Amino acid sequence: MEGLKSLKAKSCDDADFSFLQHPNLQREASQAQVVNLLKDTSALLSVVSNMDRADCRGEIPRIDTCDIIAQGCNLTSCLPNATLNDTYISYAMEKYRAAFNVEKDFMDCNKLGEETQVNELMQAMILTQIRNNMELAAIYGDKDLPTGDGQSDWNNLMGKNDGWLKQAFNCAPANQIIDAAGAGLSEALFMAARKAIPAKYRPNRSNFKYIYGPSVNDWWLQNRTARPTAAGDVAMATGQNTPIFGGTGFEVPMWRENLAYGSGGSAQEVTHILYTPMDNLLFLNRRKFELHTEYKPETDKFQSVAYWTQDAIIQRPEEVVVLANVDVCGGTPYSGCVTVPVGCDLGATFATGL
Repeated sequence: MEGLKSLKAKSCDDADFSFLQHPNLQREASQAQVVNLLKDTSALLSVVSNMDRADCRGEIPRIDTCDIIAQGCNLTSCLPNATLNDTYISYAMEKYRAAFNVEKDFMDCNKLGEETQVNELMQAMILTQIRNNMELAAIYGDKDLPTGDGQSDWNNLMGKNDGWLKQAFNCAPANQIIDAAGAGLSEALFMAARKAIPAKYRPNRSNFKYIYGPSVNDWWLQNRTARPTAAGDVAMATGQNTPIFGGTGFEVPMWRENLAYGSGGSAQEVTHILYTPMDNLLFLNRRKFELHTEYKPETDKFQSVAYWTQDAIIQRPEEVVVLANVDVCGGTPYSGCVTVPVGCDLGATFATGL
């Protein structure tokens, strides 16, 4: 509830009323404000690189050169032949939609408060769910999933575009994908990730972060508190974690830790961990968020449909290390892992790709 109150409060900030004389500008500014609100209140989208675009497809320019551009004087008859090249990161944003229904009887007979208050509460709840779906699609998108009528809500959200994890597995160098093969967390696993950083990027190692779910963060905290030292006592008393071999962790509450791995008697639940600078993850969106509401007299319901467009890109795949198939669910009877609900039993809201 506190998160919804915060979201509602941010959405009610003073607006620039100079737009009121220009309806088109007012609409565009309001739509951009909603999209920015969704990103700003997301645990992950608020800290990665963000880019707003007016167009759905395009290229982001960058400059590259070769690694060695110098040589010893007088060793050759010609100067070094290195050049600066302009290269591009291509993007192709995809459109998503979320739909939800509200029965008119609910608005007339609810005990939550008067209609305006209930409308504001529902708006905050719906925006929170859309924000969560935006984040999940950016992480777990996978165009290889089957989609369409009869497929799961999860597939119809994730199957529109590839997310950061899919791109990491497809594009990171093979020696930077470390497969734990269902093993649990260990200090050796995190050291392997540290060692896998290419030499070119090791000077930037302080900016690398482990991106994971809550159970990984809790495991490291428990590991620290088990040490019979003053630092262990502080960790126990404060719940504040410490860096892992100099690399800080970033906990994403919606990060799934119950991904299927193996089959039959060897089936288990695992998670994946990314090790990369946060600015290497790029989230793009159009400056547009549409929400259409219509009363349906044949069903005595209000139906609302929201549309937005987004893309997720890893800018430098060679600067990513993946710890794959790590088990954080097994172990002691007190172990647990984070599950992400998929679908909605009441048919209220779930986003899908168009």
